[in-house]
Amino acid sequence: MADGAPQLHTYDDPFAHDKDHNILLELQGEIGDVEAGFAEADVIHEGTYFSPRVQHAHLETHGSIAWMEDGRLNVRTSSQSPSIAKLKLSYLFGLRPDQLRVFCMRVGGGFGGKQELISEDLPALATFDTGRPVCWEYTREEEFTTASPRHPMKCTVKLGAKSDGTLTAFGFRNVSNTGAYGNHGGETLFAAAISIRWSFGAATSSSPATACWRSPSMPTTWRSPRTALRSVSTSSTKPCGSTTAEATSAMTGSSAPA
Repeated sequence: MADGAPQLHTYDDPFAHDKDHNILLELQGEIGDVEAGFAEADVIHEGTYFSPRVQHAHLETHGSIAWMEDGRLNVRTSSQSPSIAKLKLSYLFGLRPDQLRVFCMRVGGGFGGKQELISEDLPALATFDTGRPVCWEYTREEEFTTASPRHPMKCTVKLGAKSDGTLTAFGFRNVSNTGAYGNHGGETLFAAAISIRWSFGAATSSSPATACWRSPSMPTTWRSPRTALRSVSTSSTKPCGSTTAEATSAMTGSSAPA
């Protein structure tokens, strides 16, 4: 995102907000006069909080089987969104809807991590190339290295309060790491818009592409304000005019099951 940083995508992408700075999407908004609210505050707390990349760890890994039948490509996949997979496969291979069938049986867990085109395209390509059925199933290690985990986020919260505990202003800035491609970067970012004054950005990086996870962005964007509220509530009991130092902490979490 910094000036002069390596540019990940140089092609013309109408969906990228600022590809020169690797920014997929940016949302900003404000309700009321936030700066006036901070001016009225007796205590101001500003903290930056991080949430890590988290893998869904569903019992069934990503996997697909592709085969030809009566001139029609069939793809059975472990997906939460077979209709999206069909649209993308149709686009990739130049197929009409009646030339392709994508379907699921029972899915062994997903939690938001199986809404992308992940394991369907290569078996389809191999079937077109060989004319034979092809199966591809992710190993558990591949789930952690190349599948679609939850977005890592960096949230900066600024709270203003009076000495009696009344909140006067609330500022929130969130930078979401959407990985090498957009995927659900925009949807999860929009779901995170919860604050009085907000500034949100989804940035691309060289890490694996990311996806939703259950309630998109909610655990990340709610935990940081709650942590900040605990800090400002302690500070607001101090004499008027005191402020807390800027705090930086890492939210608990790791690549663990959903």
